[in-house]
Amino acid sequence: MASVFQLRLRSLCTSSSKWRVKQVTTSNFEESLQELKTHISSSDYVAVSMAKTGSPSPPSWLRPLPFDTAQTAYSKACRAAHRFQLLHFAVCPFSVSSSDKLLAHPYNFVLFPRDELKMGMPAYSFSCQTSLLASMARNPYPNRNPIPITPIF
Repeated sequence: MASVFQLRLRSLCTSSSKWRVKQVTTSNFEESLQELKTHISSSDYVAVSMAKTGSPSPPSWLRPLPFDTAQTAYSKACRAAHRFQLLHFAVCPFSVSSSDKLLAHPYNFVLFPRDELKMGMPAYSFSCQTSLLASMARNPYPNRNPIPITPIF
């Protein structure tokens, strides 16, 4: 027998056939971005998720400390964040309808660093942890048409 909590959760959910995950590619990028802006502007909550080529584990002297100034803590966080590149970005605006149904509009962006200088190789270093490669081998990329991006450092 379902609990009251489970029944309440079910009543808030919509059928998955109403809106599937939007796979954003280079060919539908502009159109998807306009849709996403519309959904975000009318949403009650937005969830964001991203995957990078690794997870920074800086040495102890680079970790933010309680006595760091805001500028120092920010500099340390930026240094750690810039070590790995963004590969996957997902955003999902949620809204509650007038009939108390939760509406979700998920978007999936698969990204890939591009060769900005047209040298045949990236103009920056590319760091990747082997655990990420193993994970990608077990769970292949959801999209074979990634969006090229230029990392900003």
